[in-house]
Amino acid sequence: MLLAAFFIYALALFLNFNAIGLIGSSKVALLGQLQTPFMVTLAIICLGEHMSGRRWLAGALAVSGAVLINFDPRAAELSLFWGEILAILGALAIATGIIILKKPLDHADTH
Repeated sequence: MLLAAFFIYALALFLNFNAIGLIGSSKVALLGQLQTPFMVTLAIICLGEHMSGRRWLAGALAVSGAVLINFDPRAAELSLFWGEILAILGALAIATGIIILKKPLDHADTH
């Protein structure tokens, strides 16, 4: 639980706050939506989750909706500098923390 909290609340916030200072909040919010594909990928790799067509569709809808809500044409410019890298790593840190929490929460649900 402590490791998951570190990834979600310490590392991700540190990375995102620094990214905001470099590229602005709109672009960080847009790149933050990468946490969903990161979670899906990590769940498949680390947890052995099976992705049905229905789950892929749900994930695509979630990402599409989040992108539409956070869309800013200026933030959609593609570049890969420190700010973007920090924002992507922040999304990856959140996804990692959530994956780490999965098994302890499953265990707690059965007791």
